[in-house]
Parts: sequence; C-alpha cells; structure tokens
Amino acid sequence: MKKIMFVIFLFSFTWSIGQDFDLLIEAESFNNDWKFHRFGEQPEKAGKSIEEPEGLESTAYNDEKWRVLNLPHDWGIEGPFRDDLENNTGLLPWKGIGWYRKHFNVPISENVKQLFIDFDGAMSNAKVWLNVNPYYIILFGMKYTHNN
Repeated sequence: MKKIMFVIFLFSFTWSIGQDFDLLIEAESFNNDWKFHRFGEQPEKAGKSIEEPEGLESTAYNDEKWRVLNLPHDWGIEGPFRDDLENNTGLLPWKGIGWYRKHFNVPISENVKQLFIDFDGAMSNAKVWLNVNPYYIILFGMKYTHNN
C-alpha cells in the first residue's frame, strides 16, 4: 500500500511540475512613476504638521498635485538636517506619514491567474491598499544553500 501511495504522490507531483512549466511568467519593474505625499510631521520646521486626510486609500482620491518619483525613495535622507532633532535620527527628519500611490491596469486575460508585487523594503508599519483593500506587508525572503 505504501508503494502505491508513493507512486501516486510522485505522479501527481510530476504532473503539477509539468503544468507549472506551461505558465507564462513575466517580470516588470514597478519602480517608476509613483506618486508621493508626506503627512504628519514636516521636515523643514519643528512643530509643522500636515493632517492626514480621510479617504487616501480610495481609487477616486485626487492625487494630481502629489510629487512624482521613482523608487527606491527615502524621504528622511532628503533632509534638511536639523539641530533640534535627536541624535539617534542622524539629525534627519524621518518621522512622519508617507503615502505612495501607483496607478496601473492589469489586462484581464484567461492567462493571468496570479499577480505578484514584490516590495523590497518599507521602513515601518507598511500597509498596501489594492483596489481599496488593505494588506499588511510582513514579507521577507531567504535563500538556503547547503554545502557539503
């Protein structure tokens, strides 16, 4: 009985691998043409703050006046250096709330079954909204190579 189960498992595993080879996989850079706006504490002056408005996750939100940039991006290193900040910040104003938005269309096709968007890094408390649905980023990768 164990041999039969193993053969069935091996056959199904081989079949599923064969099916995967038929998939069309495309990779495309997603780094260009993002919209960005910073809320909360502002970098140029202590005490200056811009309130985070409601509805930023809506696809209908007007982001026309937002800055356009390419990733990777780190608003903290844009400065300016400020002597009134704590030393553990490198005197850079990294605190605040940053919103990045990207508009894109995925052609609907019988061939498109899954879409993966990889984010290589986010500072903290990252949340991704896709078509007004929130997703939290808790991803990491690891490659293991065993050497004898």
